[in-house]
Amino acid sequence: MLKNKVAVIIPTQNKDGVTFDNTINVKQAMIKLSSLFGGCSSIAQNGAWIDDNGNLHTEENTLVYAFAEELNSENLYTLVEYAKHICLELNQWCISLEINNCMMFIDTTTNINEIIGGLAL
Repeated sequence: MLKNKVAVIIPTQNKDGVTFDNTINVKQAMIKLSSLFGGCSSIAQNGAWIDDNGNLHTEENTLVYAFAEELNSENLYTLVEYAKHICLELNQWCISLEINNCMMFIDTTTNINEIIGGLAL
């Protein structure tokens, strides 16, 4: 039984609001999650957030997710490092990472040990 779920949201805008094609990034995320967990799926979706001035910002993004029989510190470490890489590569404030229905915002300074330590594995 695959009782664990991990997901990463691949954006289509950078932190300055510049739109880009995320097709290559989605494919890379699918390769990463498939190599870690045996397979994955993706869903095109829309996201939104409110800035400090109360303005609504929307963007298309892609949720890439995988189910896993087991999550361990090794595959979670690799997943968080990957999210940190995406954050830097795509010029993001953070990347949304979901692990078993818990959303985390990963930036380039995220302490991986705190993330892993906070999960019930």
